[in-house]
Amino acid sequence: MDKMFCKYDKETETMYRWKTIVDNAPLEIYINKWRVPNPCPSYIYVEIIDLPEHPQSINYLYQEEILASPELCKNSIVARVTFNEDRTLTFKYKTDLNDDVRETGDLFIPKTLLGTLPPKRLVIVINWEK
Repeated sequence: MDKMFCKYDKETETMYRWKTIVDNAPLEIYINKWRVPNPCPSYIYVEIIDLPEHPQSINYLYQEEILASPELCKNSIVARVTFNEDRTLTFKYKTDLNDDVRETGDLFIPKTLLGTLPPKRLVIVINWEK
């Protein structure tokens, strides 16, 4: 799937959100604040990959690593996510990690990007605006 360009949209207590509209449906990407470079990027690039196309081994960054080496925040985020909910215009996906260590929050992916039957698991690759 092509990379998509998302614009910074809002801040919650623990997350930042980037968003774009695809076929009248929102693609929304939530990322934990501790995982976002400073200053917060205005744009991110998102790639959605069907899990079989991606290597099974994913190296996650943990908050302790970021605190020790803040430059690591500039690294791409690679997250394995699982289908969670069928919504009106989107499919909701959640990361496979526990809340205390996950780099991303919930992801809302327009149905037109995935078809009528959402894949059970995906890999999301997030790169920061250069």
